[in-house]
Amino acid sequence: MDPIAKLISESDPMRRDPARLPEAAAELRAVVTEAEPKAQLIGGAPGSPSPIRPKKRRWPRVSVLAASLAVIAVAVLVVFLNVNRLPTPISPASGQPAVQNSGWQLYLEGSGQLSFEYPPGWQAQESFKNDQNGGEIRTVAVRNPAGAQIALLSLERGVAYPELCQLNQGVQLVDTVPLQLPVKSIQNPNMLPGKPSFVFRVSPDAVTGEVRGAILLRNESSTPNIGGCLSPDRIYAPDGIALIGFGDEVTPAKLDSAAPLTFKDLAAAKAYQNTEEYQTLKKILTSLRFR
Repeated sequence: MDPIAKLISESDPMRRDPARLPEAAAELRAVVTEAEPKAQLIGGAPGSPSPIRPKKRRWPRVSVLAASLAVIAVAVLVVFLNVNRLPTPISPASGQPAVQNSGWQLYLEGSGQLSFEYPPGWQAQESFKNDQNGGEIRTVAVRNPAGAQIALLSLERGVAYPELCQLNQGVQLVDTVPLQLPVKSIQNPNMLPGKPSFVFRVSPDAVTGEVRGAILLRNESSTPNIGGCLSPDRIYAPDGIALIGFGDEVTPAKLDSAAPLTFKDLAAAKAYQNTEEYQTLKKILTSLRFR
């Protein structure tokens, strides 16, 4: 039969061959079965997530991820910058030393050679002068809230001292604390060797029997004198730093009526160590640092 005529004949429902119905049904099922996986890949079943999405729908997720990474990067950068801006205490090796006594003030001496600490409400007044021989003397008076001078810091260059070999009249060290300060090596036999120390020394008054005392820094050793002579109350600092006197007495002198402190006896002098006045002065003097 002509193919066209056959197609027309087969499309006529009145002439359809019933024997071919099962075969046609099988072919239809095959077509439907083959189409289902493709439909799942493209759109999926109704109500189920699609594993493959159109490209234009992937951009929002990529944008959100990029924005999140940018926020994290900015946060890390901010934390890094803040950490690097945190203040750190300055050690003597890197500049101005950190304050050791909580709440106290730090005084940096005008020449920049050294510093010390003093309590809040106190004052440190600096002055400068030349002695009659051309020596330079820079002093810093430490005053309490009432205005009384409690200690004096003296930095001296080219200062000539008179003969200081005054006979020792039973000088005793009531309290002494070594200081961790560098010191110049001294070869002069009239000057006391040893490391810088905080010293509270006393000596009896030959006339009244009272005990005179002084609280200061000096180069100290196991004995307070050499050959019966009282050496100057100074710290022989390293080269480049002036000769230093720091205490309630800085003018080299024997312990006589000119001494700053007077006690009834030695027991009273020892008891003075327990007072707030003594402890405050001790903290001021021992806070000295070289730059």
